[in-house]
Amino acid sequence: MLLHFRRAIGEEHSLEVCSRSHYVDTDMDWKARLRTVGKSMRYNLTRRVSNLFEEYDCRFHLIENADELEPAMDALVELHQARWQSKDEQGVFALPGVEEFMKEAMRASFTEGRLRL
Repeated sequence: MLLHFRRAIGEEHSLEVCSRSHYVDTDMDWKARLRTVGKSMRYNLTRRVSNLFEEYDCRFHLIENADELEPAMDALVELHQARWQSKDEQGVFALPGVEEFMKEAMRASFTEGRLRL
């Protein structure tokens, strides 16, 4: 992502290494992921996922080829924006340039085999 940030903010800005990174390790299955969180978080995640599948027609699908990427990215933006707009917030993708920046970074990461969506 740093390459994309550097290009977006310009070479004249400096970057500093941060000691934390927020990401989800997608190399482990759901049960293994749940074992990495505390008891209350595990309970909440399990309950919310269960409620989601009971209330809506939900499916998980892993994007495996480039033809699927653009529609998936558009859906991600649409869902993200709908969530924030339901809270009377604008959502990050309403900010100028954010959507294209993220899509460019996602395309590059997918091509390099570093994105699972």
